Amino acid sequence: MTPEESERASAAGQDCPAWVVGAVAQDASGRVGRVTGHGAGRVHLRPLGGGEEWDASAEELAPAAQSDALRAGVAAANTSHRMRERM
Repeated sequence: MTPEESERASAAGQDCPAWVVGAVAQDASGRVGRVTGHGAGRVHLRPLGGGEEWDASAEELAPAAQSDALRAGVAAANTSHRMRERM
């Protein structure tokens, strides 16, 4: 969400309108996740390969670059494959 969009949303009384469920975002720490919901200025994200959900401030999120989303997806697939090989 751009600062302008955030400002317009706040003025309109909306909560995180640009972060629709299913969007892929990157937080300030570099973690990439899929938006699962939002509320009270916080956005709920889950890693692309599944896992524990985390919250991030809507202001600290940016749309994930295609390369970052791809990297996160490949890492999740590799981890899943390695776990299946151990069984």
